[in-house]
Amino acid sequence: MRLSLKSLLLVLLVGSLLLAVPLTVAQEEASAAEANPAAPGIATLVFLLGAGAIIVVGGVSMARDNYRPDEDKK
Repeated sequence: MRLSLKSLLLVLLVGSLLLAVPLTVAQEEASAAEANPAAPGIATLVFLLGAGAIIVVGGVSMARDNYRPDEDKK
C-alpha cells in the first residue's frame, strides 16, 4: 500500500498535534502555578462581551438585509 504525499502530510500533522498537546498542557500548568490568579468573573465577562458583539453585528446585518427604502416613501 503506497501512501500519497497528501496522506503522509496529514499523518505528520496529526502526529505533531498529538505530541504538542501534552507539552502545551504541561507548560500551562507550570505557568498557572507562577502567575497571579485573575479576578473572578473575567472569563464570563469576556464571553458575554463576545456574545453581545455577535448579537449586535448579526442584528445590524439582518436590519440592513431587510431594509427597503421604497416602502418607507408610500
